[in-house]
Amino acid sequence: TKMKTALTRIVLLACMVICFSALSASKSIFQCRCVKISKMVNPSQIVDIKVNEPSSYCSRKEVIVQLKDNISACLDPKAPFTIRLLKINQVMCGLCKDYFFNSSNYSM
Repeated sequence: TKMKTALTRIVLLACMVICFSALSASKSIFQCRCVKISKMVNPSQIVDIKVNEPSSYCSRKEVIVQLKDNISACLDPKAPFTIRLLKINQVMCGLCKDYFFNSSNYSM
């Protein structure tokens, strides 16, 4: 019975270690992504824009751009450059949506 008790304790300890390591890994996923904020980047290098609105795991708005060299950069959401960039992106996305989902342009 001492062997069973020792084995049970080892298994329990291993389970606790696995649970705590999984918990700490998931905590890092649910944090703000932007640590370093840029005022602007070269617009010709931007290939994608992602906006993370404030949430329970990050209290601030984050604007993350993917650049051609596969590097992500965080932009200051209050900077004039970022505000203009988001407006242009919104207009461009609206034009694409209007074109592709307009019944005269869409046929099956």
